[in-house]
Amino acid sequence: MLSGVKVRNSCLRQRGRKFTTIVYAGGHIFIYLGKDQTYQNVWGLSPADNSRRTIIGGAVFLPLLSEYPEDLHLVSWANKKYFQISYLDQIPPSLTTPLINIKALMIPDNITI
Repeated sequence: MLSGVKVRNSCLRQRGRKFTTIVYAGGHIFIYLGKDQTYQNVWGLSPADNSRRTIIGGAVFLPLLSEYPEDLHLVSWANKKYFQISYLDQIPPSLTTPLINIKALMIPDNITI
């Protein structure tokens, strides 16, 4: 049986589009680059019991592995409770109309500052 990480990586390989797929993993988002690689700004990774944190502290290219060889106890972002994908090149119909009329917020032409 496949683990959650392997199922999610398989799903990303099948449905993910390089550089246009955004992955949401429980309060954290990152961009999918292809072949289990991601680009993300991440503070760190923790083990399942949250007893400590391994600090990364920056924007990194990070593979979605089931375990990281540097510390086998760290939990992969692909193994979080929530894992959803969306696409940057697909705008939902509800967002195709302007939400705010920017022009109405501007100072009228006949007023001098």
